[in-house]
Amino acid sequence: MALPLYLLAWALAWRFAMPIILLWILPGVLSNAWALSHAKVLLTATDVQAGERLSRVIPPSALVLNVPATHAPLSLVTGRAVVMGFGGWIYSYGIPFQDTERDVHAMLAGDAALLVRYGVDFVVDDKHFPALNTAWYRLHYPVVLDDDRWTVYRLKS
Repeated sequence: MALPLYLLAWALAWRFAMPIILLWILPGVLSNAWALSHAKVLLTATDVQAGERLSRVIPPSALVLNVPATHAPLSLVTGRAVVMGFGGWIYSYGIPFQDTERDVHAMLAGDAALLVRYGVDFVVDDKHFPALNTAWYRLHYPVVLDDDRWTVYRLKS
């Protein structure tokens, strides 16, 4: 006795469709399994502790100049306002930031007029991203925190 045609068609479709379905699904399953087994860390415990130290020194209403970095504990942990965040994130939203970025680099080099114009209260030197003219800042502003990673300068009393 022969199988009805619809059952034969179903069996053939299942036999040929199953490998194709597996080829579509398997890469996603493997990718998710790998991602779950390799945890991504945005901030380490040391970064969180550093952010807590910074939050004790910098008041919540302060405007801070720092080197724009992707994972800066200054803004992520303390929630303090910064002159400019990471340019890659700003760029992805289509916000024009080139003028501000140029000003940030000038302020990091020691442009006092721009520091006043932007109303910067504190400058944070992250020793992991050295870009600050530390000699100029040490000459002109008091240091309120200096540890193995951070140096914080107070610009306003």
